Amino acid sequence: MCIWIPIVSAQQEIRGKIIDDLGSPLPGASILLKGTTTGTISDIDGNYSIKANQGDIIIYTFIGFNAVEKTVGSSSEINIQMMPDTQSLEEVVVIGYGTQSKKEITGAVGQVKADVISKAPVSDVGEAIQGQVAGVNVQAASGRPGQAANIQIRGVGSLMGALEPLYVVDGVPYQSNPNISPDQIESLDILKDGAAASVYGTRASNGVILITTKRGKKEIS
Repeated sequence: MCIWIPIVSAQQEIRGKIIDDLGSPLPGASILLKGTTTGTISDIDGNYSIKANQGDIIIYTFIGFNAVEKTVGSSSEINIQMMPDTQSLEEVVVIGYGTQSKKEITGAVGQVKADVISKAPVSDVGEAIQGQVAGVNVQAASGRPGQAANIQIRGVGSLMGALEPLYVVDGVPYQSNPNISPDQIESLDILKDGAAASVYGTRASNGVILITTKRGKKEIS
């Protein structure tokens, strides 16, 4: 009489190191046995250790990188190099201390290019963008020639305080209109939502106008 005894393969400890495309270790990468809830994460040096059987599939994942799958063989060491997922990175826009997808900020950020600004025969930036961006109201301060126009973003933000938005010219904040000639402006971005406060604080309560001035360009002959 023959008795059939099933042979169960013993688990082995799989060790290795996870690095990025530049050879730097990836701490906190997720290592999971496919089809199970067994997993671990890599340490600060990118090293990991997990028990698995031959034939098991290990899935390696890390935010911003393509997932990698490896089948366990006879070797107890599996080193992984992960490559950046450029497609997913392009779908995220950094806003101060957080991120938003592009489709969520299209209504909160307005941009006016130099070709549009140059079409208006005026000397004031406010008058140049009048009627170009939704939610931005431009009114003449007075009838005096050369007087800067009043710009309101999202309406009146204060009854007693200042109503002007924060101007940022090439990264330098201005508390009032910097009086830059429209001919010197390359592009003008208007931040209309409250997320601008994460970068500029309470100064952004009335909105932010980012001005990028024109610079010299290298001509390729």
